[in-house]
Amino acid sequence: MSSPRHPCHNLVHDSCAAGRRHPGGSLHPPHLRPARRRRGTRDRDPGDAAGRSRYDATRERPPRARLRRLLLPDRPCRVVDSARLGLPRPRPAQVRPLVAPHQTANYVADLSEYFAELDWAWARLGADGRPVVLSAHSTGGLTVPLWLRSRGHRPAAMVLNSPWFDLKGPWLLRTVGTQVVDQVGRRAPKRPIPRNVSGLYARSLHRDHDGEFDFSLDWKPLESWPVHAGWLRAIRRGHAELHRGLRLPTPTLVLSSTRSGNPTDMSDEVHTTDIVLDVEQIRRWAPAIGTHVTSIAIPDARHDVWLSREPARKQAFAELDTWVSAYVDTRSDQ
Repeated sequence: MSSPRHPCHNLVHDSCAAGRRHPGGSLHPPHLRPARRRRGTRDRDPGDAAGRSRYDATRERPPRARLRRLLLPDRPCRVVDSARLGLPRPRPAQVRPLVAPHQTANYVADLSEYFAELDWAWARLGADGRPVVLSAHSTGGLTVPLWLRSRGHRPAAMVLNSPWFDLKGPWLLRTVGTQVVDQVGRRAPKRPIPRNVSGLYARSLHRDHDGEFDFSLDWKPLESWPVHAGWLRAIRRGHAELHRGLRLPTPTLVLSSTRSGNPTDMSDEVHTTDIVLDVEQIRRWAPAIGTHVTSIAIPDARHDVWLSREPARKQAFAELDTWVSAYVDTRSDQ
């Protein structure tokens, strides 16, 4: 059984840490033994065209004995300079980028691109035969019903938290604006759409600002991700499919705030209204989900109802308990 790798293995070979000697009495295996120097010569570091060495006869030798005692005080070992052996120098640890070069954050050309991950989750959760209750928020509240219709699965129930059922804004934006987005999104899908984002919503949630929750601001920036024409085109196509009616038989609970807000600075309105979506649109299009839909408005709730202040949050969970007891438990007993 080989010995565990020493944290300084770039300086000390593994066989040194194990105290093993190779033929000839050397602590280094033959393929890693430093070549003998001829008298009067000096080492040439790789890549040093002038022949300068860090450890030549004119410079102070590294304190090898002291370094050996610090690294392995109870084992005989010889310090090995990786540069003399022609080994690559260790690179500093690199943090994996949040978005790979070939990726675009917050972008899909079609909402069906999410379906593969939902298929994987469904296979994992439904494998043991227990009833599955689907839960989705905002854009997910649009994507999951479309996936459910596409796949024909029969979950025990579905809970949609402020689902994005329509485009917030005036009638002209939802009609003529949608036609423009459809054309631009088809020809130039990665073209950013100009918009003003105040950052008030994320600030109202994060504990480092005006909220009480902790989440990664790398994944959910205060000012959100850029919106691209191709992504908004996919959203509007999903809206159109929903508006035609999905006719799902799944019992569905739709939660939303009682009112929407449009604040310009941090105030109580930010914490007690939905400042992202139009809640009237949510309640208007909720019946398009299917034949068994319950829509409940929670007073003083935020856009993410589950991240509302405690009074609204408690009421939302109480409504959920009542609804689950009425529909989900009865179905699972059958």
